Amino acid sequence: MDADKELEPRRSWYSAAATAYNRVRPRYPADLIQRAIELAQLPPKAKILEIGCGPGIATVEFAR
Repeated sequence: MDADKELEPRRSWYSAAATAYNRVRPRYPADLIQRAIELAQLPPKAKILEIGCGPGIATVEFAR
């Protein structure tokens, strides 16, 4: 059997759960994000990489 056809039904197994998680997951307080930036001594145009599974909630805040 073609591997792509075999995997196709599995690609969206967790879509509903991921969407629900993103909708209800509390966001990080702005002062926590600011403190992390200060502790890391990040300059205004720093490039960072958030590693982990999830919807990238912290990434959005750091990007701002």
